[in-house]
Order: sequence, then C-alpha cells, then structure tokens
Amino acid sequence: MSSAVPPFPDDSDNDRSPRSAEAEEPGSLLRITATHPNATTVLLRLAGEIDEHTAVQLEEDLAPRLLTAPHRLVIDLSAVEFLGVAGLQLLDQHRASATERGITLRVVATGHEVLRALHVAELDEPLLASSLQQALQADSGTASGARPARQAMGR
Repeated sequence: MSSAVPPFPDDSDNDRSPRSAEAEEPGSLLRITATHPNATTVLLRLAGEIDEHTAVQLEEDLAPRLLTAPHRLVIDLSAVEFLGVAGLQLLDQHRASATERGITLRVVATGHEVLRALHVAELDEPLLASSLQQALQADSGTASGARPARQAMGR
C-alpha cells in the first residue's frame, strides 16, 4: 500500500516554468525553490534564514501558492538555519488560511533551532511532518503527518 515518492528534483531540474520556480533576491539570505512533485502538491524548499526581512520575500512567494495549491502545500525547512518570529507568524497565518481553503499544509524541519522555534510557538503539532515523504503523502484534513512535540524536540 506504500506508494513511492518521486525523487526530489535538484536545482538542475528547475526549468522556471509554472510547475517550477526559484526566487532569490540579490544579497538575500533566503532561497526558495518551488516544485510540483505530483499533481496535487506544491513543494517549497527553503534555505537560509527566515527573519523579519526575508519573511517579506517568503510571503510574496507563499500567498499566491495558497490560492492555487490543488490539495497540499509542503514547506521544507530542512535547510533553514534560523526561523524568527516573523517566519513563525507567517506560518501560523498561512496554516489558518490553508485550513479555510481545505488545503493540507505541512512543514518538514530537521535542524534543532528550527524545531525548537516551531515547538515554542506551538506550531509543531499542527504543522510538522515526521519526514518529507510523510508530508508528501499525508491525507488532507488529518493530523497523520504531525509529529508529537516531544519527538520533534528529540526528547
């Protein structure tokens, strides 16, 4: 019953078509790569820092995707080194917006600092998936992709 997750496209697979885009401002501390790993999912891979300055860049990329995401939006924070208050507020705001639209929003994170920030903001349980594969396969409207807070913090 397990379905295979398509391989993660690397940067060379980005053709900058509507199905794939990359946003990076000159001198920006945040890199955003968008792909469609399947017909029902938008995957945003973020790298760098999400603070009050780069949250604006993320908002500009994220907001329109919530209007057009077919079923699921996955935000991969595995390469994010810092997640500040502005980024946490943005994730919380878009979690509510996705729920209203019937879109499953999942976050994947591996770094201790990012996991800690999500835990302190109490966003780990409603958003955090245990792995990228789990996030890509999670059913809409369920918390099956959510990882318990204690496991997320490595305790």
